[in-house]
Amino acid sequence: MTRAEVRNFIRDGVNLITPAIEFGSGDVPDFNSFRGHSYPSVWCNPISVSGSNPTSGAPQDEWKIELIIGKKDAQDSTPEDYEQLIDDCDEIAQKLTYNYNLIVSGYKLVTLTGREREPFIKKFADCISGVYLRFTINSPDQTNLC
Repeated sequence: MTRAEVRNFIRDGVNLITPAIEFGSGDVPDFNSFRGHSYPSVWCNPISVSGSNPTSGAPQDEWKIELIIGKKDAQDSTPEDYEQLIDDCDEIAQKLTYNYNLIVSGYKLVTLTGREREPFIKKFADCISGVYLRFTINSPDQTNLC
């Protein structure tokens, strides 16, 4: 898989959610500098990859994914307010995980591992609260070295 294919995979999962949710990707300063976000939104941080070369079988790539799933908050919100935003974003994260599992179910060699949902409160330039969704996409390294 290429980085573009991984971003498309992430975007496709977001596009399956109704009602529609904004999707973007890039570095956090890019996210902070854009002032026209609609919320809730999903932002894909830069994707890192590591590889393994097992003694038996094909080499594997491990794509580390971190998504920011957020809703607009206010600096003076109470725990009751932002906990509801976190719960709403956690539900979106669960739907995304379900969608990604559906997408990879047709591929024997691609798996998702290490799913984690971590809350955050009143972060980024727009003051949003929500969750980080982190997971790893494991896929064969198909680099043609010939």
